[in-house]
Amino acid sequence: MMNKKIGEWLTERRTRAGLTLQQVADRFGVSKVAVHYWEVGQNGMSASQLMHFCQMVNADPDDLRRYLFGES
Repeated sequence: MMNKKIGEWLTERRTRAGLTLQQVADRFGVSKVAVHYWEVGQNGMSASQLMHFCQMVNADPDDLRRYLFGES
């Protein structure tokens, strides 16, 4: 359940930043399918990958925490 919610946030932030699945995959050195799996919650990201993603899309990691726990 948590991976799915994180995946929704990843998708939202990626698209807001104007990045494609392939662009994110290239920056992480993984396949486009791997990024898709992160976004649908099938696989999780490591903490370091998540921090790198936040930097890539200019998001504060606290934004994710607030999204996950419904804080404003």
